[in-house]
Amino acid sequence: MSLKILMAVIVSIQLAMVANTVHAHNASYVTSGINQATTFKNTIISLRNQHRNIDEITISPNGEWIVVYNTSIYRSAGFPASVKNKVQAYINAGKEIDVIAFAPNGSWIVVAEDYFWRSANVPEGAKLQNYVKKYQNAGKRIDSLALSNNGWIVVSGNNSASWNVPASLRKAVADRIAAKRKVTNISLTPDNKWIVVEDQWFASNNITKSMMNTVKEWQRSKRKLDHLVIGPGSSFVAYGGSFNPSSTSKIDQIEYKLGALKNKNIYQRMKDLKINGLSLAIIDNNSVVYARGYGVLEKDSQDWVRNTSPFSVGSNSKLVAAMTAMKLIDQGNLSLATNLNNAGGIVNWWKFLGINYPKSYGTFDYLDQSKTLEQLLSHTAGMKNSSIQILPDCMNNEPSVLQMMLGYNCIDGNKFFDNTRVAWADQNVYPVGSTFKYSNKGYAVAQGMIQGLEGNDYKTVVKNKLFIPLGINNATYDQFLGNGWFAKVAKKHDGNGNKIAQRLIPNHAAGGLYIAPKDYARLMVLLLNNGQTKSGVQVLSADSVNEILNVRQSKYGLGVRVHNAANYNSMKFRHGGTVTGGSSCMEGFPAQKEGIFIVVNGNKTNGWKLMTEIKEAFQLQYGWSHNDTDKIYSC
Repeated sequence: MSLKILMAVIVSIQLAMVANTVHAHNASYVTSGINQATTFKNTIISLRNQHRNIDEITISPNGEWIVVYNTSIYRSAGFPASVKNKVQAYINAGKEIDVIAFAPNGSWIVVAEDYFWRSANVPEGAKLQNYVKKYQNAGKRIDSLALSNNGWIVVSGNNSASWNVPASLRKAVADRIAAKRKVTNISLTPDNKWIVVEDQWFASNNITKSMMNTVKEWQRSKRKLDHLVIGPGSSFVAYGGSFNPSSTSKIDQIEYKLGALKNKNIYQRMKDLKINGLSLAIIDNNSVVYARGYGVLEKDSQDWVRNTSPFSVGSNSKLVAAMTAMKLIDQGNLSLATNLNNAGGIVNWWKFLGINYPKSYGTFDYLDQSKTLEQLLSHTAGMKNSSIQILPDCMNNEPSVLQMMLGYNCIDGNKFFDNTRVAWADQNVYPVGSTFKYSNKGYAVAQGMIQGLEGNDYKTVVKNKLFIPLGINNATYDQFLGNGWFAKVAKKHDGNGNKIAQRLIPNHAAGGLYIAPKDYARLMVLLLNNGQTKSGVQVLSADSVNEILNVRQSKYGLGVRVHNAANYNSMKFRHGGTVTGGSSCMEGFPAQKEGIFIVVNGNKTNGWKLMTEIKEAFQLQYGWSHNDTDKIYSC
């Protein structure tokens, strides 16, 4: 073989090796509002085919465009020469272009590493320049910058500043920074359409359905959103390479190791299982290290799931009730031995009406008045397990806790006391104290006991005793979701992913809580850390934590199920929650100071399947043992 042929073979092998390591690039676009659209499209296609990492794509409000790759500049014929010349000058100075941005009034910005230039008439230009130079002087790059009619927003690493831009845009950026993710792209139009991007995540406002569907497909196809730019009208361009989850990032490995073959990402599985929105929080070393949202609060909306979005958590409300009771016990206001004879006014009224007016309210099939708070919270009081979920258009006000204990219901506009849902016991089938009988109604009575003895409504007691001390702001028991809550919470959906009506759950203690996972995780930390917050504030006593985790019957403590209770080094606490159109799942491992809380706004079958996959991926990444011989019911 001649030297020339040998060299040719070597070069071809090298090229093949390089080709195998190059990440495929992708581009999607609608060019109807872009000037010289064919030239623009051909430029993007050419760079995509060469697998080029583009530095910047900018489309001006009037449809002119510029694309910068390395030292090459591509632009439409009408693109302002002054802007192009400044970009060229910075490239000639050896700088990499970070940002080219236009305001609707024609003013503009160019940023390149530690260089910054602004034209005249940039809105609050001096204020913007101060922020940019502050970040640059600290050795930081500008990740994204967008100009509005009379304002701007700038992002650099974990810092951001803004002036007179939509509040929803500011919140989207703040959400990403709080989730410890890097914002890489912000696009903002004169009519306040906007999109915020980091890797595969995005949040948007009023973008076209075509653009929304394109971005969702990119997520499911594991494509990285390097550039996502909104142009005039319905035009846009998306450009990026393949997204490769980091082998050293536990959250990446959790998000991208799902499905039967452990090769699907969370966005694919959400589509497969018709789940519109999901949120999770992960605890590591008694700290909430990840709190992230995926998808939307409501099908076909652009109300993205934030890490502060409350979801209906169903029976995971029970742990909060147990913790509230134990907090009152810590303060000497209550006892686990408190029974139905000394439980306060609400419980007394419940007994009086049930005994004296059985035709109106049902009857006590079996009533042992020595039943205690401990038995109610551990499901050993022999109570029935019926639940009430009422459509909100059926009544104007929430039933009182007394009405709810008496079985107050509303179906098709007909309000009545439902004898099948009264909080009575199941005759002698479930002897008090010796038999486990899961009971929502037992928690209703416990709620009445707490409320009666405290002289305040239950949600106020929980707020004062737990939520305020822990700084929990994204939680409510308001079933009508007033005062702005309706816009914040995840809406409920059926098994086909279609929205259904929110239902009222007046049994707050058993299943009526809406809460964001990152806030629920703060509650879980108390069980992982002997009643203390990460910073060492003692919210519950260690004795109270031990009582919660102390198994009574059927591996149940107070508000949680406990696995391997006899061995602290392998003990875990767990619980699931289900409401019509929503599900939640939580698990904690005290010996490792770790835990996870997951919620979805989808039905139980699909929701629990996805949550289980995520939980198992989490357990694998955090090294949890899977030889659970002491199996218990959980999500």
